[in-house]
Amino acid sequence: MESTDRNIDPEKLVTLKQIAAWYGVTEQTVRNWISANKLPAERIGPRVIRVKAGDALAMSHAIPTVGNLR
Repeated sequence: MESTDRNIDPEKLVTLKQIAAWYGVTEQTVRNWISANKLPAERIGPRVIRVKAGDALAMSHAIPTVGNLR
């Protein structure tokens, strides 16, 4: 995920394709996260699904490394 992505308004609705690109996964994986209630989403019309950027970014977390385990 690029650092510029973290400057996005958390209320902005983003596409599943954008989220997939941020995490380096497929759109189907993002759909699976939504189906498993790991990622809240909003349906806009019969076919359009959007996710708040803040919800998508909240899924990422820092992984401890040897230097910052404390």
